[in-house]
Amino acid sequence: MASRLASDACTPPARWGPWLYYRRADEGKQYPVLCRRSAALHGEFVSYSDPSAGFDFTAGKRIEQKLVDYNKEAERFGGYSYEELSEVSPDHRFIAYTMYDKDKDSFTLMIRDLVTGTLCDKPRADRVSNISWAMDGKALVYIVTNEDRRPYRLFCSIIGSNKDDILMLEEPDENIYLNIRHTKDFRFITLNVFSDTHSKVPLLVHTICIIHSWSAVCYLCKIILLQVYLIRASDPLSRMTLVWEGESQVHCIVEHHHGHLYLFTDAAREGVCVNSHYLMQCDVE
Repeated sequence: MASRLASDACTPPARWGPWLYYRRADEGKQYPVLCRRSAALHGEFVSYSDPSAGFDFTAGKRIEQKLVDYNKEAERFGGYSYEELSEVSPDHRFIAYTMYDKDKDSFTLMIRDLVTGTLCDKPRADRVSNISWAMDGKALVYIVTNEDRRPYRLFCSIIGSNKDDILMLEEPDENIYLNIRHTKDFRFITLNVFSDTHSKVPLLVHTICIIHSWSAVCYLCKIILLQVYLIRASDPLSRMTLVWEGESQVHCIVEHHHGHLYLFTDAAREGVCVNSHYLMQCDVE
């Protein structure tokens, strides 16, 4: 891979809050580095070549912060570096990400402190399929799979706590799958409960961006979305709220904005099937 990457290769910076996040290549290295710099600084101050990347020639100081060096991750995981999920906390203090461990044939979850650059002691979970931040970056909610790769357990890890991660939900039914995602304002986490009762036609749905990534194994035209539950990000251990129950072959996406829930769905209306999606609104309370 190193021979195919230019020494100054860099993804377009993606702004989130006060930071610009991007990945770039170090000369002679096989894997990229996840970096960030302050969005308040002008682009002309940043150099991706000698004397050093991310250097402010005006102030004479480095303005780039290296967050994750995937070349070092490769050293930790037997010379191979493949990340599936990554998500920076809302306060920009931590990054949670999963790396493939070929010895275990699964993805291992870890959290890195972006201020100190060190890995947190916990969580260090295997077979993680979904992650979502809560409590403004003070907690992480995640889902693990069983040996058959079925997402079935929901955990909450309190960052900095010495206590074991809390099991929030375990689904015993082999036909039920769990999936989580946070709303765009980080106020809520939606727990999506799926059922697969038909023949399996694997379809990998995998969307990656610089800051966040989401991945899930679905089954083409065979998934039934049963329920959507709402988890308050400010208090993830409080009672979940059922906000939607579905029908066969029906889709539903839940978002939150200024105290209102918005449901984008193609469910039947008053018992009549529809051929398109429509938007519904309701109060959170």
